[in-house]
Amino acid sequence: MLSVLVPMLLVVATRADQPAGTDVSGYLDAMVDSGVPGVAVVVIQGDKVLTATGHGSTGSGSADANTRFRVASLTKSFTATAVLQLVQKGSVDLDRPVASYLREFCTADDRSDRITVRQVLNQSSGLTDRTLGFNQYAARPTNAEEAVALLRDSRLAYDPETSWDYSNPNYWLAARLVEVVSGEAFSDYLARHIFTPLGMRRTSHYDVPGQAPAVAESHSYVFGHPLHLDDPDSFAGGAGGVVTTANDLGRWLRFQHGYSVLGQQGEVLSSTLLQEQHRRQSPLQEYSVGYALGWWNGEPADGGISRISHSGTGAGTSAYEGLFPGGIGIGVLINAGTPRADVVAADLYALVSGESLQDVATAPAPWPDVIAVVAVIAVGALGLRGIRNARKWAVKGNTAARWTIVALLLVVSACLVAVPWIGGRVVARQADWTVLFYTAPVPSAAVLIGAVCLLLLAAARSVALLRNRGMTGDYVLRP
Repeated sequence: MLSVLVPMLLVVATRADQPAGTDVSGYLDAMVDSGVPGVAVVVIQGDKVLTATGHGSTGSGSADANTRFRVASLTKSFTATAVLQLVQKGSVDLDRPVASYLREFCTADDRSDRITVRQVLNQSSGLTDRTLGFNQYAARPTNAEEAVALLRDSRLAYDPETSWDYSNPNYWLAARLVEVVSGEAFSDYLARHIFTPLGMRRTSHYDVPGQAPAVAESHSYVFGHPLHLDDPDSFAGGAGGVVTTANDLGRWLRFQHGYSVLGQQGEVLSSTLLQEQHRRQSPLQEYSVGYALGWWNGEPADGGISRISHSGTGAGTSAYEGLFPGGIGIGVLINAGTPRADVVAADLYALVSGESLQDVATAPAPWPDVIAVVAVIAVGALGLRGIRNARKWAVKGNTAARWTIVALLLVVSACLVAVPWIGGRVVARQADWTVLFYTAPVPSAAVLIGAVCLLLLAAARSVALLRNRGMTGDYVLRP
């Protein structure tokens, strides 16, 4: 079953060994030809847009630079900007406790009273996925106030500012802070104070998917082919609810790079606070990259040039925004979970820097799904055989050993069902089966089917052992 678990937990995009050349359009065509449903990108340098284009399908039409995509965690950079606007107005102090502004905020941990606004934005608050006390994907708040109320049973994993963990509820708090201090609904605040001043006319924000405008359809992959999936009914809020286009993302990148957009850059946020937003602030200094305020700052973990950036991965979507040296900004929007948008952005940066690529990020290969199906067929066949032969198996060998085997079958079955929890503990993030199905439908289904097969086998063998128990405790084969 390891052959099922590994591709399920990590679905990687392949890279076609076909020349990508130095043409952005050709690169995107190659992506779509490989099976990626749709992609839109923007590349800016200084105050100029070098390219803004879309290729492939939205599910209902052709993708272009005005196609709306969900951007998932790119939302955090917008949320942090909204908070910093309140700092600029003197309404919020980054180093005051969140609870002094948001009196409704409470947890089961007294230390939460010391969490500052800055610590929420740089994610060093001590709130972590592993100590929330609830599954954020199974919970169904409909607005920021309800989301913050869920934290009442949460605990901190450590004292604020002593360590770091990426956790979406930090940005639920930030969005609610904006609402309470400004007196405006968070979506309305973003529209009035960020999107409109920057001319981002096709950009909006939602708390739950039903509030979102028409966007490019989300996709996963089955045997290398895109499969449209309806969006899960999960709360997005200040952590992941922005919808935007390549053209609008270009305006956002120009603003974040410090260049005027519609002559209103200063009205949105001062250059001093922009620099503060981009400054690395997470307490973990031993890594090449660290968290700022709604952005990452440094070299990516898998290598590459130092930059200010953020990625966003949602159910059937992948997005990226990056501020590179030389005034270059790159945004990538994909209506599928793979290939990773940050990989595409790195390739685009190489292309606009004059490099010639030898390959291109593509849709995932079909082999993980093939392996998953073969594995589950094998497990199912062996399980069926074991069920048929359960009575004979029960009288063979040592009785205690037979019960040990049954126990092991139950343990393995339970571990397979608990894969989201186990995987979440490994990477210190939460997940559930909905998340995994959107990431890898076939391997996820294979794991659950395998778990059921093992459970049925354990049940059949348990029944056989019990039925063949003699009065003395010995096992005999009954007719």
